Amino acid sequence: MSDTNISRRSFVARSGAVAFAATTFSALLADAAQAELPTGGLPAPGDVTALGKPIEDLDVLELASLLQHGDLTSVAVTQRYLDRIASFNGPTGTYADAGPGALGAFVRVDAAGALADAADADTRLAAALAGGALAPLLCGVPFAVQEAIAIEGLPLQNGTTALAGNVALRDAGVVDRLRELGAVPVGLTTCAPFSQLTAGQPTGAYARNPWKPTTRAGGPGEGAAVAAAARLIPAALAVDGGGGATVPAAITGASAIVPSEGLVPTDGLMPDVPGKDVIAPVARSVRGASLILNAILGPRLARDPVSATAPADFPLIPIVPRTTDHPLEGTTIGVPTKDWMRTASGVDTSSPPRASWDAAYAAAFDRFVDELKALGATVKEFAGLDLTDTTANPYRGSTDVVGTSAGASLTPEQATTLAVRDEVRYTVAIQGFSGTVPSGQAADLLAYYGRAPSGGGAATLAAAVAVERGLTWGARFDAEERRRTLARNYRAALAEAGVDMMLVLSVAGPLGAVGSDFPARRDALDLPNVLGWPAVTLPIGTASDVPVSATLIGPRFSEPAVVQTAIDYQAAHPQWHTMKAPDPAS
Repeated sequence: MSDTNISRRSFVARSGAVAFAATTFSALLADAAQAELPTGGLPAPGDVTALGKPIEDLDVLELASLLQHGDLTSVAVTQRYLDRIASFNGPTGTYADAGPGALGAFVRVDAAGALADAADADTRLAAALAGGALAPLLCGVPFAVQEAIAIEGLPLQNGTTALAGNVALRDAGVVDRLRELGAVPVGLTTCAPFSQLTAGQPTGAYARNPWKPTTRAGGPGEGAAVAAAARLIPAALAVDGGGGATVPAAITGASAIVPSEGLVPTDGLMPDVPGKDVIAPVARSVRGASLILNAILGPRLARDPVSATAPADFPLIPIVPRTTDHPLEGTTIGVPTKDWMRTASGVDTSSPPRASWDAAYAAAFDRFVDELKALGATVKEFAGLDLTDTTANPYRGSTDVVGTSAGASLTPEQATTLAVRDEVRYTVAIQGFSGTVPSGQAADLLAYYGRAPSGGGAATLAAAVAVERGLTWGARFDAEERRRTLARNYRAALAEAGVDMMLVLSVAGPLGAVGSDFPARRDALDLPNVLGWPAVTLPIGTASDVPVSATLIGPRFSEPAVVQTAIDYQAAHPQWHTMKAPDPAS
């Protein structure tokens, strides 16, 4: 299987491009060594140089082009990003609000390790230029990961001091794959405590929106989105269990791809909602995020059996736009009228979603729709699926009891989550770690992970483990079948309407000051995660000097079509994903 993994990503080991529509995993696997990759995937270095951009303004593909052809060194690129982090990030390792004068995107930076890896990448690139083995396309490109994804030897605290002292024993699978390709890990980006938002921190915990520093960045994966949008790193990996990458990307104007469940292995991830959490590439362009996604997807059966659920012949995901005048011809995009919005007054099921949208956001959306139509797409309203209908949706938000365990009654979502937590022994690991830390720290872990015993009394981690261990197969099967029923019903709603993918506004109004909640957002931010479907978020305009972004959501494993649609749009309207957030005042 390790050979399969290497072959699947063999295309990024070439300095040419890929004929994405025709090339599949199986085609490359058949004769990876002889696979010829047509030119055109990376922009020509002369074209990139002619743009006159500073290093930090180059997207992933532009950087890769210059690195591949010897016009830049990885050491120079990495040092440039390290300098920007030092200038604009603010202190690291504080687990505190960055304040309006800093970005707070990184919680930990490994400058020495990054520069050493960059030097190794330069050796590899130089050997390729001298006639040796071709260097992978990502060789020398710096990246970062959310502080819930392991980088060997670095502290890994998932956004909280409650996990102080936890150090990653090995790289996460996605980090291992990027290292194999010569990419350069720079450090860990900030995330909300335990990668979860709270009532006191409804729009983030530490990072600031580079476009409007008096506001937060929007969600658990805040640091990754800020780092990409503020040009502190070319690309980052964030965790998304229900908008964790989508919402920060939408607010900061970054581009993010939330993959289908199982497409990207999650070993080495500190999950909060295992079974829903996925690892999402975030970059300044969708094509940049797509190149990262191509590099990290594919099964790792020994460490993540769920990754075996992706089709073996999964096609390569596009990194280049189509060149016809109407590249979206034949694509039907549906705007769901029952995708309810949540405002300060609660969930509004009496009005269509756009009734809750800020007027400037609505105007940007309408222009975006017109632009999609001009590119050949059919865009129409359709009902979608009303998640408040318990017949159509017997899973998400259901209060039905599907089983009991150690005296606890469990809903469908609780049953699926706790079953997977038991499989990965997550709470067992927390319990063991809790016994090694000071009492105050242990109390914080207990407050988050503990559960009261069935007979009453104070919460314990042992009681939480007992509930996970005692879940019956019947209860889990019932819960999983309900989840599958919801997915089938939603897929049928798209098919009945003749819709290929959905278009939504995840965030439909500008954020207020730190501490304030979203003025309007989708209630079902976790819908892609619940269904196991992919979502691509991209900027489509501005309002009140902050980005406005839209999200495309398609059926499971429809990444090639959804990503291609986004890339085609960004090629025709580059002004939105190339706009630059101002640097914080020094």
